[in-house]
Amino acid sequence: MQHARIGTRRATARRDVTFVRSKRSTTRPTPRPPVAPGELGAEVARQANAEDVTCPQALPAQVGASTVCSGTLDGEQAQLGVTITAVQGSSVAFDIAKVG
Repeated sequence: MQHARIGTRRATARRDVTFVRSKRSTTRPTPRPPVAPGELGAEVARQANAEDVTCPQALPAQVGASTVCSGTLDGEQAQLGVTITAVQGSSVAFDIAKVG
């Protein structure tokens, strides 16, 4: 077992005692799976107030990941750029912008 020194303190018997913290492997939370195209399209439609939104592929749940979805916005065909801005647990936040 490996140890990392994190401090020394004087004990009452006048001898030094070193406190150590073991370097145990920590388990990381399971990453959120990619956002499925149907789930993404429905959420983009809701947030952008658009209709018939389709997205071409699943979007990795990673900050900075992006894709372009298509749909109807204000009665006209539109391309909607989607970029993930935050991932926390199972929640994903993203920006939506009309492209072109």
